[in-house]
Amino acid sequence: MIARAMRRLFSLLLALFALPAFGHAVHHHIGERLDRAIVIALTYSNGKPFADERYRLYADGAANPTLSGRTDSAGRIVFLPGDAKRWRLATHARHGHGVALEFATPAAPSPPSLPAAPAPTGPTDASPPAAASGPSRASLALFGFSLIFGGFGLYQLWGTRRGR
Repeated sequence: MIARAMRRLFSLLLALFALPAFGHAVHHHIGERLDRAIVIALTYSNGKPFADERYRLYADGAANPTLSGRTDSAGRIVFLPGDAKRWRLATHARHGHGVALEFATPAAPSPPSLPAAPAPTGPTDASPPAAASGPSRASLALFGFSLIFGGFGLYQLWGTRRGR
């Protein structure tokens, strides 16, 4: 009887400790502005900006950072890529969350040929953020709970076989 109560308490505590795991992800969006600056927007999985955190940006093949600093209050990094096409970003918050990301900057547009194409209509800033890549929060929660309950089931199976 006591063993059953202890198992229930253990499983309840394990489930409660799994709830804060939602804040462990840092999402990113890379966009380009008309002035050819690259904008990297970083947010936590709860939507809060990854603000005032240190980052290091490396050009392809560089051992030392090409650019380093802190993200702004909206969690953005803005830089001009120059001739480098491939980049590597490394950033980690004081509490351990962060991202290590490799990406390519878009190729420079070719000069317009005569006759010039008509000017585009619509917004002049960066395109709207694309859908976040990777698993959704709900699927991560379902995966976590399935690991917890699957492990508990294996523990129960092992306990009943050991008792025989």
